[in-house]
Amino acid sequence: MTVDVALQNDVAATRWPLDEELLTPKQVAVLFRVDPRTVVRWAKAGKIGFMTTLGGHRRYRSAEVHSLLRARGNSRPS
Repeated sequence: MTVDVALQNDVAATRWPLDEELLTPKQVAVLFRVDPRTVVRWAKAGKIGFMTTLGGHRRYRSAEVHSLLRARGNSRPS
């Protein structure tokens, strides 16, 4: 099964597998110990990738978020 999402900087909707775990800004913020607005700022600055749901909400790929956490030793993206 797939879900339609619009990728950042992509006009057309893209099909995304439902088995891919997606995180909300709040969930990412908890992992990095920051405010959810900080996560949104990182996304706007291109420091963390995101997808936009058809409803306009940002979602972050769990695999990418956890990779960033490991690469940065649990520190915050600067």
